[in-house]
Amino acid sequence: MANPIKKIRTLAGSICWQVDGRRYNASPARPQFPTKEQAEDALASMIGARGAGLNPGRRDITFGAQAGAFLKNSADALAGKTLRAYASTLQAHLLPAFGNKRVIDISTATIKSFLAEKRAPYKVVKIVTVGEGRCRDRTTTIPVGDFNSATMRKLGPEVERQLAPATVRQLRATLSVIFASAVEDELISVNPLAAIRLGRRGRKARVAASVAITEEKPFTETERNALLRWCAETDAELGDFLALLFKTGCRIGEGRALRWGDVHPDHIQIKRNVDDKGEITLTKTGLARKVELAADLKKILAARFADRQRTGHGTGATDYVFGNGEPLAVRNLGRRWEAARDACGLTSHRMYDCRSTFASVLLSRGAPLLWVSKMLGHADATTTLKSYARWMPSESRGHINLLDQPAALAATVRDETKAST
Repeated sequence: MANPIKKIRTLAGSICWQVDGRRYNASPARPQFPTKEQAEDALASMIGARGAGLNPGRRDITFGAQAGAFLKNSADALAGKTLRAYASTLQAHLLPAFGNKRVIDISTATIKSFLAEKRAPYKVVKIVTVGEGRCRDRTTTIPVGDFNSATMRKLGPEVERQLAPATVRQLRATLSVIFASAVEDELISVNPLAAIRLGRRGRKARVAASVAITEEKPFTETERNALLRWCAETDAELGDFLALLFKTGCRIGEGRALRWGDVHPDHIQIKRNVDDKGEITLTKTGLARKVELAADLKKILAARFADRQRTGHGTGATDYVFGNGEPLAVRNLGRRWEAARDACGLTSHRMYDCRSTFASVLLSRGAPLLWVSKMLGHADATTTLKSYARWMPSESRGHINLLDQPAALAATVRDETKAST
């Protein structure tokens, strides 16, 4: 999907930013703004004003209908991966519980009860069907409460399961956006999830909520070197790709989308992303960024460029650095990664941990937080701090004495400290 924001030159010769609002039924359809920030704000307002697209005031709309309308009308505003995550969550958990209920009948209390039930442990059992017809002799795992001795036979003991906290958060997030679209469509006046979000919680709950959503697990230097050595002997392209992730901290999709025109002598430009369906999209924040190149990575990219020219692969500005004319396919890349990871005995690691390694190494060695956040492409430094604060030096190096120093001397010390890092 083309970016609805474009930089144009007017007939008067001035530069401005134009928003194509036709798909959002905006009026005027193509407003112009002096800055990109104003254009982005206008686009966000257009998307929000449109809502899910159902007729306002109707009281018979079911949650399933509202969810379907939201997914359909958000296809051009959300990343493909995000859209598929919403659809998967709806299909597996939310539509069975709320699909046939009217939106106006689903209360905050109902949602609280549903989420509490999803957080609780439950027992499952593996069974085989013993009836007639197409479902005969099929094995599956079901909740113990759904077991029917007349048509099923247990294949093992009952096992206790529990949804991961991240899955419950995804349930809540999906419910929230669906009900937010219902508010925009004037089906309801208040998002029932708002009361849950703003409810009074104890101190321990607030502290727990402030912990980073994901537990970052960077590679050690020994693990990283073992992985790159294996790749050098077995899969050189994978080794170059992992080196890019380790040395720039870019997201996997951003690395797959890198073109030779984005590579410069001392930096790379991260302008785009490739989702898991192979579609070119904007970066996660929608913004481009410049990432500095370490000396080792400069050599790796230079050697790769020369090798691609020697073997007849494209090295033009629009040709991809990795892949064979197209970005690396996500499934093929995943299989190659798993082979390398398993061969090195690193089965607990994800490829995304290369990005975590970039951040943790730099922060632990004193790199400025704001600079690391900029390299990572985070929307703000708060995200970086929440995920990587524990790798930042926390012990005093006589910093308290800076309070007694004249401002000029303190500035000199600060500049010397920066130079040493």
